[in-house]
Formats: sequence, structure tokens, C-alpha cells
Amino acid sequence: MAEQYYNHIAVESIMDKDRALRDFVRLILNKTNNMFEYEGLPETLPARFLELYLQKNGNCCVTDYKDNLYCYRGGLGGVPDEYYQPTIFTIANPYQKFNKMVKLGEEGVLCRNDMLMVGIMPTIMKYGSLIIENLISFRVASINTRIQTVIDATDDSAAQSAKQYLKDVEEGKLGIITTDKLFENVNITPGGNQYRHITELIEMNQYILSQMYAEMGIMDNYNMKRERLTSGEVDAENNKVVVSIENMYQERCIFCDAINKMFSTNIKVRLNERWGMDADSEGSDSRVQDSGSNEKDSE
Repeated sequence: MAEQYYNHIAVESIMDKDRALRDFVRLILNKTNNMFEYEGLPETLPARFLELYLQKNGNCCVTDYKDNLYCYRGGLGGVPDEYYQPTIFTIANPYQKFNKMVKLGEEGVLCRNDMLMVGIMPTIMKYGSLIIENLISFRVASINTRIQTVIDATDDSAAQSAKQYLKDVEEGKLGIITTDKLFENVNITPGGNQYRHITELIEMNQYILSQMYAEMGIMDNYNMKRERLTSGEVDAENNKVVVSIENMYQERCIFCDAINKMFSTNIKVRLNERWGMDADSEGSDSRVQDSGSNEKDSE
């Protein structure tokens, strides 16, 4: 009974596109949550929620509540500044019973995931939708590999004999058809070659994932050429990843500096070295290895 339940859940998790996409988004956000590492964050400002808000919503606000720093989700507004940027962040936290229109730059710091506060959700949703469609096709193609031949019987007797023949083969017995007349009433057509389609679907899945990771700044070793890459191609791919993630890193440096200045903290941020950027390689940004302040970067 339990096996039937879990089998139903497994099939449903693939065929229900909305549910499958939600699960995919959660899995990716679990992976990207540790993209950046922080030092000096107060206990009330955990990095996992700071990153979750930034990546999902594109922004959050850090301000103090009862002499402790918290990050909040909320709405942007107020009279735009000289660059038409918001000046007010509206907070409504039901647990803390904390409601406030925070003046940005005076009472709180606007933290951006990227310059335009897009976040990574649009990227995950876009490629996640393509991956779900591909996985559904993969499931159908996998099932179709079981059909090696299609048997067409013209009467009930021939159909029963064909069923018995297939049953004997399934049980490991030698299947025998005894009459020539049966061959006249049964047509056997070879099934289509699904293995080629499965290979193409696997390659498509890997390609979609590699494109998604590249947009988010994650190094992914996927080669469509099916051969060795030249050093120039490898460098071009690495540079694409660096450009993708550099803006997110710079924005985190900016808001860490702003928080430190406003609330007298000593917060530092750096890129997690597991994400594939080599800080010691020629041409790489040394701030990735040891960041924490724009003042230090500008020296």
C-alpha cells in the first residue's frame, strides 16, 4: 500500500507541471543559498534568510528592531530620489507586530541582489519550465522503450494466442506458435527506436541546466561539441560566468558597507569558493577571495 502511494506521488510530481516546477525551484534555491559567505552577521540576521529574500524577491531591507538587526521583505515606495530610486521601504511583520515605513539611508539599508533587483527567480522559472517539459517527454520515451514490437491480431483466438505467447516469454519460457493459420491472423510491426530520442532528451536536459547555471554565475562543465574544448573556449565560458555573478557580488559589498556604516557592524561577504571561480587565477577579481568593503576595494 505504501509503495503504491509513493509511486503515485513520484508520477504526480513529474506529470503535475505546477507542482514539479515548485519542487524544482525549491531544489535550486537550496543549492544557491550558500553562493555567498558572510562574516560578522549578528545572530538575528541569519545569512540563509538574507540570501533567500535577495534571491527570491530581488531585495530586502535591513533595519533595527528592539536594538537588533533583522532583514525584512516589504514594498518599495516613497518620493523617488534624484536617480528615481525608492526612498521608503514598508515593513509589516505580523510575528513581531512590527509595522514601519523605513526611510532608506537613514533608518535602514536597501539590500539588492543585483542592480535592478530582479533576483534569480525569473531565470529559475524560465529554465525550470523547459526542464519539466523535457522530463515529461523523457518519461514517455522511457516507457515507449518497452514496446519492441506491436502485435495486431485480427480475431479473438489469435489475440489470446499472442497474449499467451508474450506471457510465456515474460516468464522465461519458450514461446511457441503451433499453426500456420495463426500467422495469417497476426501482424507484427517493429516498435520505433526510442533510445535515440532518450539520448537527445538527456543532452537537452543537460544543455538547459548548463544555460540556467551560466546565467546565475555557476560554473558547469557541459560541452555540446562532444570533443575537447580549446583554451580560448574555456576562457570565454569562464568569463561569461564571472560577468554573470560579479554584479550580485558587487551589490552585496555595497550593502554590507552601508550596514556597517549605519549600525557600526563589521560584516564581510565573499563568494563561496565551491562555485567555480578561481580567485588566484590571472585576471580574476581578488575581491572574491577577500571582500568586505568598497573602501578596501577602491584602494
